[in-house]
Amino acid sequence: MAYFSDALSVAIQLILKFDPKVYEIVWTSLKISLIATTFSGLLGVFLGVWGVSKNLSVKRWSDTRSIP
Repeated sequence: MAYFSDALSVAIQLILKFDPKVYEIVWTSLKISLIATTFSGLLGVFLGVWGVSKNLSVKRWSDTRSIP
């Protein structure tokens, strides 16, 4: 348990001292996350529009029968 508390103590010290390496790692992680989210969002919108334009829906709402 001492290992965990020592590691946590060092991590907090690095954050509070504004260690440049820590902030470089955090910034890199944020950039990668933003790029991945943007790419997947654009790809999802493109595939959604393409799927609707090609009538790739599994079942059309107009073909469903109402329950009597």
